Amino acid sequence: MADKPPSSLVYSCSGCSNVAQLANHIAVRLDRLGIAEMSCIAGVGGDVKALVKTATAGRPVLAIDGCPLSCCEKVLGAKGVTPRQLVQLHDLGLKKRKHVDFEPAEQDRVFAQVLDELGPALLEADPSLGPRIDAARAESIAAEGGDKTGVLLVNHGSRAAGWRRMLLDVHAQAESDLLAIPGVAQVRSAFMEYAEPSIATQLRAFDAAGIETVIVVPLLLTISDHTFDDIPAICGLHEDEARLTQLREEKIEVYAAEAELRFAPLLDFSGLVRTNLARRVRAIVGRPPPDPGARRDGLVLVGYGSAEFEDEWTRFFAEARGFAESELGFVASAHAWCGHIVGYRRAPTIEAIESVLRVADRAIVLPVLVAYDPMFQERIIGRAVERCAAPDRVLYRPDSILPEPAVARWVVDVARRMAPASA
Repeated sequence: MADKPPSSLVYSCSGCSNVAQLANHIAVRLDRLGIAEMSCIAGVGGDVKALVKTATAGRPVLAIDGCPLSCCEKVLGAKGVTPRQLVQLHDLGLKKRKHVDFEPAEQDRVFAQVLDELGPALLEADPSLGPRIDAARAESIAAEGGDKTGVLLVNHGSRAAGWRRMLLDVHAQAESDLLAIPGVAQVRSAFMEYAEPSIATQLRAFDAAGIETVIVVPLLLTISDHTFDDIPAICGLHEDEARLTQLREEKIEVYAAEAELRFAPLLDFSGLVRTNLARRVRAIVGRPPPDPGARRDGLVLVGYGSAEFEDEWTRFFAEARGFAESELGFVASAHAWCGHIVGYRRAPTIEAIESVLRVADRAIVLPVLVAYDPMFQERIIGRAVERCAAPDRVLYRPDSILPEPAVARWVVDVARRMAPASA
């Protein structure tokens, strides 16, 4: 039992069917684990004064119904109470059967699913519940006897809240499908630096929950020292003392996980970037002119760059440019770096724009960056556009690869292929 009463109340259906009794069983289990306080739905429906007062006191309310009749939800609604989160076991694939018990073999699997559904609302009400929820989920998975796999989405990190939000949106879009993969018990996101949760924080949480395999999915564009050196070093898999010293100086914690780590390929391996490129070009340019020869457009791609993997980055951008010229109709193209490799200067972007404008009527400028950060899209690329020789001949939108629905689908596909249960 928790040291203090749980913040959230949980109510459940408790009829005579298998799903009703399983809903009640799960609510009782949440209560006994100190995750949520169960209260009596029959008392609310029966207008028992004390129980109605509890339900309407303003505490966060969660509800678990067994079937589409939604009795629990309706009883609460009659008293003006709307659950912050409602879970219906029917939606989890359970069929209602009257006058029979639920299958004991399914209780742990369904409990873990309900916990995943209720988790965000529970944590919003009481963030300190995180370890308790993780432990309960791990216990249910262990009892079920399945593989214990976690998925960790990793990106560089940024001080810009909007940048971090874009990455967390990918997590939200992919989470339910990832948890539907056999054996996958948890999904977490982490940042290399500048923000929490860090990679070390999340790997430690996976170990605490008994996760045996972690699929690490870097949401990074093409190879760099981050993917080849930094992330493995942070995960305790790199013995280069110079690299480890650098991480210590940057106050980036190194943690060697007990779980087996499996590293997914990078975004450009999927062909996703080409699809994204075409969509964003269409959004800027609009419909092509009736006479294809009436306007000659050129393309400028701007990426972060990498000193150590310059050849790989150049090859990747050359392939993207070739696709743009052959498939999207651009008459010329160029690329430029905007990151550390060029000292975060605007000059390389200006030079690339002006080289395209020498042979094209207009230059379409696209940031090939995973997420939006005002430092890059506004202060570096945006001002480069303003300061080039002919800004009136440049079309620019300060966007990024994200938001891109295909990224979440790619994350799910790659995790499905790499999950132990799929091997």
